[in-house]
Amino acid sequence: MTIPRLYIPTSRLKEGTINVEGHDHHYLSRVLRMHRDQEVMVLDGEGLVGSGRIREMSTSKTFIIVDSVERHPEEIPRIYLYQALISPGKMDRVVQDCAEAGASLVPFSSRRSRKSEDVAGERLNRWRKLAMEAWRLSGRTYMPRVGEPLGFDRLEESLGEFEMIVFADEDGGKRSAEVLGETQPGKVALLIGPEGGFCDEERTGLCSMGAKRVTLGKGIFRAETAGLVLILAARCHYGLL
Repeated sequence: MTIPRLYIPTSRLKEGTINVEGHDHHYLSRVLRMHRDQEVMVLDGEGLVGSGRIREMSTSKTFIIVDSVERHPEEIPRIYLYQALISPGKMDRVVQDCAEAGASLVPFSSRRSRKSEDVAGERLNRWRKLAMEAWRLSGRTYMPRVGEPLGFDRLEESLGEFEMIVFADEDGGKRSAEVLGETQPGKVALLIGPEGGFCDEERTGLCSMGAKRVTLGKGIFRAETAGLVLILAARCHYGLL
């Protein structure tokens, strides 16, 4: 059996005995039916990885002995997908795909998309739970994040920290490998528009922010799948696959 992975906040992840309850306890005791001395991995999503084993289980808690804690290096570059808001069900898929592929997600609104203010806290919390579960099963050390939804007018400020910014444009552009190869960045932002794509004004605005147009080939991908294609293209180019 694959060793189960549990998220533990950094402040609690250290050698010695820790306990988990709620969902994690239920997962270990009821779903996996684990028992004393079976191995467990605990991670903080920021590079700390602890190797441990179950000491005992009560009706409400699982006690884990963490034998060792190591820090793992982060993958470079860090990849962020900026996804224009689409229907809730399709966004759920985007969230899961991003987390599995090792990219953080920043939803944003555009002229043809849903509005950022329409995303209530409950929906954002759901996305973050989906991302954590997908990350937990992915085997990755660093947990991709789901950011607060942004309006298009806030993109420039958010994108200011990136050395490489590209956006997929169904009307054409350079090949992604050609653009991504121009530099070796620490952080990469990949932008995907809504169903129907970016409008001309938004394309102009993105270019003024330093974003570069790329094509995903001759075919047209759906808004909920284009992001994964671009993430995998970037990971392949930077040697992360």
